[in-house]
Amino acid sequence: MRLRLALSIGLAFLLGLGAAYPELTGEEVMRRVKGRDDGEDMIADTTMKLINKRGQVRVRKVRMFRKDYEDGVRKIIFFLAPADVKGTAFLSWDPSEGEGAQWIYIPALRKVRRIASSRRGDYFMGTDFTYEDLGEWRVEDYRHKLIGEEVVDGHKCYVVESVPREKGKSVYGRKVAWVREDIWMIVRADFYDKKGRFIKRMTVPRVEKVNGIWTAMELRMDNERKRHKTIILIEDVKYNTGIPDDMFTQRAMIRGAGLRG
Repeated sequence: MRLRLALSIGLAFLLGLGAAYPELTGEEVMRRVKGRDDGEDMIADTTMKLINKRGQVRVRKVRMFRKDYEDGVRKIIFFLAPADVKGTAFLSWDPSEGEGAQWIYIPALRKVRRIASSRRGDYFMGTDFTYEDLGEWRVEDYRHKLIGEEVVDGHKCYVVESVPREKGKSVYGRKVAWVREDIWMIVRADFYDKKGRFIKRMTVPRVEKVNGIWTAMELRMDNERKRHKTIILIEDVKYNTGIPDDMFTQRAMIRGAGLRG
């Protein structure tokens, strides 16, 4: 009788724990991804390698800036080398509500051009990242479903499928992300078109802690459709440096503010 009572109490305790700590949903996983610490701002110097189907490699040097605001996120990217792309700049404003805006400055044209929303699916500067990929995504714009758990490079990951809630919100039909459960970072993502066909896969082979912040030090985008790949190597990254607001302007693009050391 005492054994039965003890087992009953133990079962009730375990059931109570289950009620207090329910299993995560896909949306909760993605909210943790968005909520993880990535600094108030960031400056990163990177090497970008573009590799075609014949194995030929083009190398570019890029400097990126990002800053969080109460109403959203702003980013600006400057190409430092080689000479044919030096001075090219890309600016993105991603508000927490409403539509974002993106601009590109090409020195040869001496003009800043706004990227039309119809071009979100275009590839950026010969890479395998679209203009949509360069912007911020919002949790509430997708329906997220936790579809499993897998181990990637020795780390347990939640696998989450995300489908746009509204037509026209994304150039993709769906995405599948592998999220490391210990650091809430996406370390793999598959992209599919609106007919369900696989397009490309992003992987993060190397992650390091920089100033207490988990940072993707290498990203790969393997584009099966184009038989092309892009590798981004982070060579130097700094967080919370107090980047001035005037860095994220069209004027900064034109004067090449990010080209200076």
